[in-house]
Amino acid sequence: MVIDSTARELRLKLVLVGLPGSGKCQILQDWSSEQADGDLLCSHVGDTTVHRAAFRWSNFPRKDWSIRMEAFTTEGEVSHSAVNEMLLADADGVVFVAPVDGDRAPAILESLAGLGEVLIRGERHLSAFPLVLHYHQSERMPEVDANQLDAFLGIPTGIVPHVLTRSDDGSSLGASMALLLQRLLRDAEPFLPQEEVVDLIEAS
Repeated sequence: MVIDSTARELRLKLVLVGLPGSGKCQILQDWSSEQADGDLLCSHVGDTTVHRAAFRWSNFPRKDWSIRMEAFTTEGEVSHSAVNEMLLADADGVVFVAPVDGDRAPAILESLAGLGEVLIRGERHLSAFPLVLHYHQSERMPEVDANQLDAFLGIPTGIVPHVLTRSDDGSSLGASMALLLQRLLRDAEPFLPQEEVVDLIEAS
């Protein structure tokens, strides 16, 4: 997180992680179409495709301030854990995207555990890191709710913010980004110039 008082800008790096085919790219594309300054960009790290979108959010709850974000995700199989380590090394917050698919349950658990291991190697811990769970493709199991999915992952209800979305109805997928920004604004509040103090949590 970078707080630039001269430019009156908060700069953040967000990363979407999860299984291949979970909808990470669809979510990032949705964020991009609503907020981004330009097109979704694509690059390659070995055999892995990395997507990036740039955002400037002007609804910062301080006069004349904005939030500048870069958001990253991968497409397909990640050929080496070093790619995730590179993306997460200086990330300010993570959205973990889990497909609502009982057949992939063991792989979802393994992916979440892998995220925790990468953070630990970077001397951070999953329980204290800004994280949102984004359960996607809920049309596959419409009878399941987000609290049940939390319980399956072993996460007590109310500990980690979560959203539950469909991939087939054209609705906005930006709720996970909004929840993550709310947490990051709370973290930033003590470090912002105090002459302009406002209630960031209420305003967001």
